[in-house]
Amino acid sequence: MIEFNQFVLEKVVFEVRYVRGYMYLDNSGKILNSILDKYSTFNVISPDPVGGTILIMGEPDNIVLKFTHDRSIVEITYPDGLEFYRELTNEIISLISKQLEITTFTRVGNRFFYVFAIKDIKEANEIFRAAGLFTIPEEKLSKFGKTFKEPAVRFVTADEDEEISYIVRVDAISRVFGVPRKPLKLDSSKLIETGISVDIDYFTLKPVDLSMLNCDELIKANERHLSKKIPELFK
Repeated sequence: MIEFNQFVLEKVVFEVRYVRGYMYLDNSGKILNSILDKYSTFNVISPDPVGGTILIMGEPDNIVLKFTHDRSIVEITYPDGLEFYRELTNEIISLISKQLEITTFTRVGNRFFYVFAIKDIKEANEIFRAAGLFTIPEEKLSKFGKTFKEPAVRFVTADEDEEISYIVRVDAISRVFGVPRKPLKLDSSKLIETGISVDIDYFTLKPVDLSMLNCDELIKANERHLSKKIPELFK
């Protein structure tokens, strides 16, 4: 059985979308200064009042922030833990919302990318079949080829009240890593070239009031939920 601690967390993305955030045109500089006052370790800064402002942090975590008139995105790459990221995301989303006079989000999303190392694609095929992730009769497969070269599964779910949805993607991957962008710093042992990728995207289907959103707690709850559910995909 595949255990959750065998997965490497490659990336977490938190996104809020909104309408009428046109105060961005007037306040993007003020937002930028407020963020840098609190988080001075953002050391790559690309202000753009049209395309969106981007900030990149290399220490203590690899974090990228982008905010525009209609959405704000905070992502972390290859984290050792999420405590600082959760706190930063909550603070920054609150700060941006205040400056843009946003009180309601049309969508809140939280996406997690995990990867599990395997020897080759043949092993991926065996894992997919053993887990019952797909069953395609050989006579149907043979119409197009002999084996699955890149086995993959994608499905979308919604909760009973149609308030929360998940997009779940499970893929076999084979890739080659180039030189990491600066100031990205990471443990090279986390760079898995051949593996099974699990990409789970949580998002809301109904508007969310700012007063009801705690980014820190939501990210923590999603991480805890996935730590239990991901291994169950492979039983």
